[in-house]
Amino acid sequence: MRRLQPLILWGFSPFKEIYEIIKDINTIKPTYEVIGILDDNKATHGKMVDGIKVLGPLELCYQYENVKFVNCIGSHRTRIVKYEIIKRLNIPKNRFETLIHPSAKIYSSTIVEKGCIIHKGAVVFNDAVLQSHVEILANSIIGAKNVVFEGAMITSLVATTAGVNIGPYSHIGTHSCIGENVTIGAGVQIGMGSVVLKDIPHGVFCMGNPLRFLDKIGVPLELIKIQEAKK
Repeated sequence: MRRLQPLILWGFSPFKEIYEIIKDINTIKPTYEVIGILDDNKATHGKMVDGIKVLGPLELCYQYENVKFVNCIGSHRTRIVKYEIIKRLNIPKNRFETLIHPSAKIYSSTIVEKGCIIHKGAVVFNDAVLQSHVEILANSIIGAKNVVFEGAMITSLVATTAGVNIGPYSHIGTHSCIGENVTIGAGVQIGMGSVVLKDIPHGVFCMGNPLRFLDKIGVPLELIKIQEAKK
């Protein structure tokens, strides 16, 4: 009998939506066994969610040698925090499992690196690259020859055209559309319903149609260098 791959999920709040992907994968072919959750919020420790226990803080990950991790952490508020956690814990990328919902369509020429999460109904077109820890939510479309850099989150019903570059640890709001060959900088937040037809500098918060720049945050230099190195 084939042994199931044990998983530990990082993050209490998004657990249920990620767990649904795992259950749908297991319905088609038994593949995973979720053995626990890690979260730095002490108030969650010991709690049970769908029969799965919060084991304690993220640092406990070092105690588990034969499991793989799923990094569920990430929102528009915590996009840079997600990077800081990954950097602090320094877990090798091959310890992170990639989850792809059975209904997602990933073209054969697409590169999907370790630790990505791709939800129900997403489509990733030919020759795209999804770097590690990218998350693409339900029914989003990633166009041909896109590069989605490490840790970026593409929320539901986003559509990108060809040649788009989405910077590391950026966050693209639901129902946003991104035009051909646009580059979105590191740590950018694009609000829901936006139409993006021009490049967005690092750390900017923008939204709307026409697009308005509303705020800016500081972005770690190493994230900027990740994106600049690919030009």
